[in-house]
Amino acid sequence: MNLSLTRSLLPTALLLTVIAPVTTVQAQAQIQLKMQARPAPAVVEEDEEEGDGAPVQGPTFYLNEATFNGWAFGNNRSAESVRDKLESFLALKVEELERTCEITPDQKTKLQLAGKGDIARFFDQVEAKKRKYLNVPQDQNKINEILQEIRPLQTSFVSDPFVRNTLFARTVKTILTPDQVARFAKAELEKKRFRYKAKVELTVAQLDQAVGFSNDQREQLLKLLLTETLPPKTFGPYDFHVVMFQASRLPEDKFKGSVGLDETQWGLLKRRFDQSRVYEKFILANDLLEPAAPGYQPVPAPPSGAKVPPIKAGRITFP
Repeated sequence: MNLSLTRSLLPTALLLTVIAPVTTVQAQAQIQLKMQARPAPAVVEEDEEEGDGAPVQGPTFYLNEATFNGWAFGNNRSAESVRDKLESFLALKVEELERTCEITPDQKTKLQLAGKGDIARFFDQVEAKKRKYLNVPQDQNKINEILQEIRPLQTSFVSDPFVRNTLFARTVKTILTPDQVARFAKAELEKKRFRYKAKVELTVAQLDQAVGFSNDQREQLLKLLLTETLPPKTFGPYDFHVVMFQASRLPEDKFKGSVGLDETQWGLLKRRFDQSRVYEKFILANDLLEPAAPGYQPVPAPPSGAKVPPIKAGRITFP
Protein backbone atom coordinates (compact mmCIF):
# COMPACT_ATOMS: atom_id res chain seq x y z
CA MET A 1 0.00 0.00 0.00
CA ASN A 2 1.34 3.38 -0.95
CA LEU A 3 1.59 5.87 1.93
CA SER A 4 1.04 8.84 -0.36
CA LEU A 5 -2.27 7.29 -1.44
CA THR A 6 -3.32 6.96 2.20
CA ARG A 7 -2.49 10.61 2.85
CA SER A 8 -4.35 11.74 -0.26
CA LEU A 9 -7.58 10.50 1.25
CA LEU A 10 -7.44 13.29 3.85
CA PRO A 11 -8.11 16.95 3.01
CA THR A 12 -5.04 19.18 2.90
CA ALA A 13 -6.39 21.48 5.61
CA LEU A 14 -6.72 18.61 8.06
CA LEU A 15 -3.22 17.33 7.30
CA LEU A 16 -1.77 20.78 7.88
CA THR A 17 -3.54 21.50 11.12
CA VAL A 18 -4.09 18.19 12.87
CA ILE A 19 -1.15 16.03 13.93
CA ALA A 20 -2.82 12.67 14.50
CA PRO A 21 -1.40 9.35 15.59
CA VAL A 22 -0.34 7.05 12.78
CA THR A 23 -2.86 4.27 12.21
CA THR A 24 -1.93 0.63 11.84
CA VAL A 25 -2.41 0.81 8.07
CA GLN A 26 -0.20 3.87 7.82
CA ALA A 27 2.43 2.24 10.03
CA GLN A 28 2.51 -0.80 7.76
CA ALA A 29 2.88 1.45 4.72
CA GLN A 30 5.74 3.32 6.39
CA ILE A 31 7.54 0.08 7.14
CA GLN A 32 7.14 -1.14 3.58
CA LEU A 33 8.47 2.12 2.17
CA LYS A 34 11.36 2.36 4.61
CA MET A 35 12.38 -1.27 4.14
CA GLN A 36 12.64 -1.19 0.35
CA ALA A 37 16.37 -0.48 0.61
CA ARG A 38 17.03 -3.48 2.91
CA PRO A 39 18.67 -6.48 1.25
CA ALA A 40 16.65 -8.74 3.53
CA PRO A 41 12.86 -8.91 3.15
CA ALA A 42 10.75 -6.58 5.28
CA VAL A 43 8.25 -9.30 6.13
CA VAL A 44 9.30 -12.82 7.03
CA GLU A 45 6.61 -15.44 6.82
CA GLU A 46 8.25 -17.94 9.19
CA ASP A 47 8.04 -17.53 12.96
CA GLU A 48 11.26 -16.24 14.46
CA GLU A 49 12.54 -15.45 17.91
CA GLU A 50 12.33 -12.00 19.54
CA GLY A 51 15.30 -10.51 21.34
CA ASP A 52 13.95 -11.70 24.72
CA GLY A 53 13.51 -15.26 23.48
CA ALA A 54 9.71 -15.13 23.16
CA PRO A 55 8.37 -16.66 19.95
CA VAL A 56 6.88 -14.27 17.38
CA GLN A 57 3.42 -15.32 16.29
CA GLY A 58 2.57 -14.84 12.61
CA PRO A 59 4.37 -12.72 9.98
CA THR A 60 7.26 -10.62 11.24
CA PHE A 61 8.90 -7.36 10.21
CA TYR A 62 12.16 -5.58 10.97
CA LEU A 63 12.12 -1.99 12.19
CA ASN A 64 15.13 -0.18 10.71
CA GLU A 65 16.72 2.98 12.09
CA ALA A 66 15.11 5.34 9.57
CA THR A 67 11.62 4.14 10.46
CA PHE A 68 12.41 4.15 14.19
CA ASN A 69 13.61 7.76 13.98
CA GLY A 70 10.46 8.72 12.09
CA TRP A 71 8.28 7.27 14.83
CA ALA A 72 10.38 8.50 17.75
CA PHE A 73 11.38 11.95 16.47
CA GLY A 74 9.04 12.80 13.58
CA ASN A 75 9.71 12.95 9.87
CA ASN A 76 13.12 14.13 8.70
CA ARG A 77 14.56 14.33 12.22
CA SER A 78 17.69 12.64 13.47
CA ALA A 79 18.90 12.08 17.01
CA GLU A 80 21.43 14.88 16.52
CA SER A 81 18.79 17.39 15.38
CA VAL A 82 16.56 16.46 18.32
CA ARG A 83 19.44 16.93 20.75
CA ASP A 84 20.11 20.37 19.25
CA LYS A 85 16.42 21.22 19.59
CA LEU A 86 16.32 20.18 23.24
CA GLU A 87 19.48 22.09 24.10
CA SER A 88 18.14 25.22 22.38
CA PHE A 89 14.84 24.87 24.20
CA LEU A 90 16.67 24.51 27.52
CA ALA A 91 18.64 27.69 26.83
CA LEU A 92 15.39 29.54 26.08
CA LYS A 93 13.77 28.27 29.30
CA VAL A 94 16.71 29.46 31.38
CA GLU A 95 16.76 32.83 29.61
CA GLU A 96 13.04 33.19 30.29
CA LEU A 97 13.62 32.59 34.00
CA GLU A 98 16.44 35.14 33.96
CA ARG A 99 14.11 37.68 32.40
CA THR A 100 10.98 37.07 34.51
CA CYS A 101 12.50 36.02 37.84
CA GLU A 102 15.99 37.56 37.84
CA ILE A 103 17.60 34.28 38.90
CA THR A 104 21.10 34.29 40.38
CA PRO A 105 24.15 32.74 38.64
CA ASP A 106 24.02 29.84 41.10
CA GLN A 107 20.34 29.21 40.34
CA LYS A 108 21.09 29.38 36.62
CA THR A 109 23.83 26.76 36.91
CA LYS A 110 21.56 24.39 38.84
CA LEU A 111 18.79 24.77 36.26
CA GLN A 112 21.17 24.13 33.38
CA LEU A 113 22.47 20.96 35.06
CA ALA A 114 18.93 19.75 35.73
CA GLY A 115 17.92 20.35 32.11
CA LYS A 116 20.98 18.50 30.81
CA GLY A 117 20.00 15.63 33.09
CA ASP A 118 16.54 15.55 31.50
CA ILE A 119 18.07 15.49 28.02
CA ALA A 120 20.36 12.61 29.01
CA ARG A 121 17.39 10.71 30.46
CA PHE A 122 15.41 11.24 27.25
CA PHE A 123 18.16 9.70 25.13
CA ASP A 124 18.52 6.85 27.62
CA GLN A 125 14.85 6.10 26.92
CA VAL A 126 15.50 6.29 23.17
CA GLU A 127 18.36 3.80 23.45
CA ALA A 128 16.24 1.45 25.53
CA LYS A 129 13.55 1.44 22.84
CA LYS A 130 16.17 0.87 20.15
CA ARG A 131 17.55 -2.16 21.95
CA LYS A 132 14.04 -3.56 22.22
CA TYR A 133 12.79 -2.92 18.68
CA LEU A 134 15.58 -1.98 16.25
CA ASN A 135 16.47 -4.70 13.72
CA VAL A 136 14.78 -7.35 15.84
CA PRO A 137 12.01 -9.51 14.32
CA GLN A 138 8.63 -8.18 15.50
CA ASP A 139 5.11 -9.50 15.16
CA GLN A 140 3.50 -7.61 12.26
CA ASN A 141 0.12 -7.83 14.01
CA LYS A 142 1.53 -5.68 16.82
CA ILE A 143 2.63 -2.75 14.68
CA ASN A 144 0.17 -0.33 16.28
CA GLU A 145 1.13 -1.46 19.78
CA ILE A 146 4.82 -0.94 19.03
CA LEU A 147 4.12 2.44 17.44
CA GLN A 148 2.20 3.62 20.48
CA GLU A 149 5.10 2.63 22.73
CA ILE A 150 7.65 4.55 20.65
CA ARG A 151 5.53 7.57 19.71
CA PRO A 152 5.42 9.18 23.21
CA LEU A 153 9.12 9.96 22.77
CA GLN A 154 8.13 12.41 20.04
CA THR A 155 5.33 13.87 22.14
CA SER A 156 7.69 14.50 25.04
CA PHE A 157 9.95 16.85 23.10
CA VAL A 158 7.45 18.37 20.63
CA SER A 159 5.62 19.77 23.66
CA ASP A 160 7.50 21.55 26.44
CA PRO A 161 10.01 18.87 27.49
CA PHE A 162 10.93 20.55 30.79
CA VAL A 163 7.50 20.99 32.37
CA ARG A 164 6.01 17.85 33.90
CA ASN A 165 7.81 15.18 35.90
CA THR A 166 11.28 16.45 35.04
CA LEU A 167 14.41 17.30 36.96
CA PHE A 168 14.17 20.83 35.58
CA ALA A 169 10.61 21.35 36.87
CA ARG A 170 11.48 19.96 40.30
CA THR A 171 14.57 22.18 40.48
CA VAL A 172 12.51 25.26 39.61
CA LYS A 173 10.19 24.51 42.53
CA THR A 174 13.01 23.98 45.02
CA ILE A 175 15.46 26.80 44.23
CA LEU A 176 13.20 29.77 43.47
CA THR A 177 12.19 32.18 46.21
CA PRO A 178 8.44 32.73 46.88
CA ASP A 179 8.59 36.03 44.97
CA GLN A 180 10.32 34.37 42.01
CA VAL A 181 7.76 31.54 42.04
CA ALA A 182 4.89 34.04 41.88
CA ARG A 183 6.44 35.93 38.98
CA PHE A 184 7.22 32.72 37.11
CA ALA A 185 3.68 31.37 37.63
CA LYS A 186 2.16 34.60 36.30
CA ALA A 187 4.37 34.57 33.20
CA GLU A 188 3.60 30.89 32.54
CA LEU A 189 -0.15 31.47 32.89
CA GLU A 190 -0.13 34.37 30.44
CA LYS A 191 1.90 32.35 27.94
CA LYS A 192 -0.41 29.35 28.31
CA ARG A 193 -3.54 31.45 27.75
CA PHE A 194 -2.09 33.05 24.64
CA ARG A 195 -1.06 29.69 23.21
CA TYR A 196 -4.41 28.07 23.96
CA LYS A 197 -6.28 30.93 22.32
CA ALA A 198 -4.32 30.22 19.13
CA LYS A 199 -5.24 26.50 19.37
CA VAL A 200 -8.93 27.30 19.81
CA GLU A 201 -8.89 29.76 16.89
CA LEU A 202 -7.36 27.03 14.74
CA THR A 203 -10.05 24.57 15.84
CA VAL A 204 -12.83 27.02 15.03
CA ALA A 205 -11.33 27.71 11.60
CA GLN A 206 -11.13 23.96 10.92
CA LEU A 207 -14.75 23.40 11.98
CA ASP A 208 -15.87 26.38 9.95
CA GLN A 209 -14.75 24.60 6.78
CA ALA A 210 -16.99 21.65 7.61
CA VAL A 211 -20.01 23.39 9.18
CA GLY A 212 -20.07 26.90 7.71
CA PHE A 213 -20.45 29.57 10.38
CA SER A 214 -21.51 33.17 10.02
CA ASN A 215 -19.12 35.83 11.30
CA ASP A 216 -21.14 36.19 14.48
CA GLN A 217 -21.30 32.42 15.01
CA ARG A 218 -17.52 32.14 14.66
CA GLU A 219 -17.03 34.86 17.28
CA GLN A 220 -19.55 33.29 19.64
CA LEU A 221 -18.07 29.80 19.23
CA LEU A 222 -14.58 31.13 19.94
CA LYS A 223 -15.88 32.91 23.03
CA LEU A 224 -17.71 29.77 24.20
CA LEU A 225 -14.69 27.50 23.85
CA LEU A 226 -12.33 29.96 25.54
CA THR A 227 -14.79 30.34 28.42
CA GLU A 228 -15.92 26.74 28.90
CA THR A 229 -12.77 24.72 28.10
CA LEU A 230 -9.26 24.70 29.55
CA PRO A 231 -5.74 24.39 28.12
CA PRO A 232 -4.17 20.92 28.30
CA LYS A 233 -1.76 20.18 31.11
CA THR A 234 0.97 20.03 28.50
CA PHE A 235 0.80 21.31 24.92
CA GLY A 236 1.73 18.87 22.18
CA PRO A 237 0.66 17.16 18.95
CA TYR A 238 -2.82 16.38 20.27
CA ASP A 239 -3.97 19.91 21.20
CA PHE A 240 -6.65 19.98 18.47
CA HIS A 241 -8.13 16.76 19.81
CA VAL A 242 -8.05 18.05 23.40
CA VAL A 243 -10.12 21.08 22.33
CA MET A 244 -12.53 18.85 20.41
CA PHE A 245 -12.85 16.41 23.30
CA GLN A 246 -13.84 19.18 25.72
CA ALA A 247 -16.16 20.88 23.21
CA SER A 248 -17.99 17.61 22.59
CA ARG A 249 -18.81 17.44 26.32
CA LEU A 250 -20.57 20.81 26.39
CA PRO A 251 -24.40 20.82 26.39
CA GLU A 252 -26.20 21.03 23.03
CA ASP A 253 -28.04 24.19 24.05
CA LYS A 254 -24.72 26.01 24.39
CA PHE A 255 -24.19 25.63 20.64
CA LYS A 256 -27.78 26.25 19.61
CA GLY A 257 -28.44 29.05 22.07
CA SER A 258 -25.16 30.84 22.71
CA VAL A 259 -23.61 30.26 19.29
CA GLY A 260 -26.90 30.26 17.35
CA LEU A 261 -26.47 27.10 15.28
CA ASP A 262 -29.48 25.78 13.38
CA GLU A 263 -30.36 22.06 13.23
CA THR A 264 -28.34 21.42 10.08
CA GLN A 265 -25.24 23.12 11.48
CA TRP A 266 -25.58 21.32 14.79
CA GLY A 267 -25.86 17.98 12.98
CA LEU A 268 -22.65 18.66 11.05
CA LEU A 269 -20.83 19.78 14.19
CA LYS A 270 -22.04 16.79 16.19
CA ARG A 271 -20.74 14.50 13.45
CA ARG A 272 -17.26 15.99 13.91
CA PHE A 273 -17.53 15.54 17.66
CA ASP A 274 -18.48 11.89 17.18
CA GLN A 275 -15.50 11.35 14.87
CA SER A 276 -13.12 12.88 17.39
CA ARG A 277 -14.11 10.35 20.06
CA VAL A 278 -11.50 7.99 18.63
CA TYR A 279 -8.96 9.92 20.73
CA GLU A 280 -10.94 9.77 23.99
CA LYS A 281 -9.09 6.86 25.61
CA PHE A 282 -5.71 8.27 24.62
CA ILE A 283 -6.48 11.73 26.05
CA LEU A 284 -7.74 10.33 29.34
CA ALA A 285 -5.07 7.64 29.71
CA ASN A 286 -2.29 10.19 29.15
CA ASP A 287 -3.79 12.63 31.68
CA LEU A 288 -3.83 15.57 29.26
CA LEU A 289 -6.80 17.35 30.90
CA GLU A 290 -6.94 19.64 33.89
CA PRO A 291 -9.30 18.36 36.64
CA ALA A 292 -11.79 21.19 35.96
CA ALA A 293 -11.94 20.52 32.21
CA PRO A 294 -15.16 19.19 30.63
CA GLY A 295 -15.08 15.40 30.43
CA TYR A 296 -12.15 15.00 32.83
CA GLN A 297 -11.77 11.61 34.46
CA PRO A 298 -9.01 10.79 36.95
CA VAL A 299 -6.49 8.29 35.67
CA PRO A 300 -6.63 5.12 37.79
CA ALA A 301 -3.34 3.69 38.95
CA PRO A 302 -2.41 1.04 36.36
CA PRO A 303 -1.50 -2.48 37.46
CA SER A 304 2.20 -3.24 37.61
CA GLY A 305 3.58 -3.61 34.09
CA ALA A 306 0.39 -2.35 32.40
CA LYS A 307 0.66 -0.23 29.26
CA VAL A 308 -1.39 2.75 28.10
CA PRO A 309 -4.03 1.43 25.66
CA PRO A 310 -3.17 2.33 22.07
CA ILE A 311 -5.44 4.46 19.93
CA LYS A 312 -7.45 2.32 17.58
CA ALA A 313 -7.72 5.17 15.12
CA GLY A 314 -9.90 5.07 12.07
CA ARG A 315 -9.70 7.46 9.17
CA ILE A 316 -11.30 10.83 9.92
CA THR A 317 -12.61 12.66 6.89
CA PHE A 318 -14.15 16.10 6.55
CA PRO A 319 -16.23 15.90 3.36
